[in-house]
Amino acid sequence: MLELARALARRGAAQAADLSALVHDVAAAYAPDAALASALSADLRVEVTTPAAKTAQLARAWAREQVRLALLEILERARARRLLRADGDAETLAWLWLAACEALPHEPPDAVPDRVHALVRFLTGE
Repeated sequence: MLELARALARRGAAQAADLSALVHDVAAAYAPDAALASALSADLRVEVTTPAAKTAQLARAWAREQVRLALLEILERARARRLLRADGDAETLAWLWLAACEALPHEPPDAVPDRVHALVRFLTGE
């Protein structure tokens, strides 16, 4: 996840103009067959009973927050370029974007493209 946050921070600065492509790329990272989705699913099955497990859980939460902050930065740049829907707080939209992507592994694989398309339309206001 932290690697995703770093990649988003780099790409977001250069590609905020192509919000649709960024949404598709983030969604691909969370797709049901993606490595990140598999790792997150495995992490959910681990009981948090040891100090090491608790530390790992905190690290995942911190990495998740870094992803959300990178999404927020992308959305703020997109809004400045008038590429983002006019209504809605960018903080809330970043949270919704992340939540939508985190839900993708629980969707039927053939429904994922439709969900991603709906997310793009939601964020851009189209």
